[in-house]
Amino acid sequence: MRTRVCKPIPETRHVVRRVIAELHPYRLRLAGYVLLLAGASLSGVGVPLATRYLVDHGLATQDVGDVLVSAVAILVLGVASTAATSSARHSATSSAPT
Repeated sequence: MRTRVCKPIPETRHVVRRVIAELHPYRLRLAGYVLLLAGASLSGVGVPLATRYLVDHGLATQDVGDVLVSAVAILVLGVASTAATSSARHSATSSAPT
């Protein structure tokens, strides 16, 4: 038996346009969510990189300056990640604009 491939529905463009039109009043809020989540993701990636730097450069060479820089970077990135994530959650649960 031969499998049929579904063809795109011609109304798909109209549906997408309607969805975009419905989301238009929320575009700034959606952009804010995207920026907050991108910031949380980037700071979440930064913590392991700072930890790698701490181990490879600070602890391996026993350089106190590198250890302090790495520790401060880990702290700042952790706080930034927490703040961005909690802001995105708080924003998502707040009321819709009127």
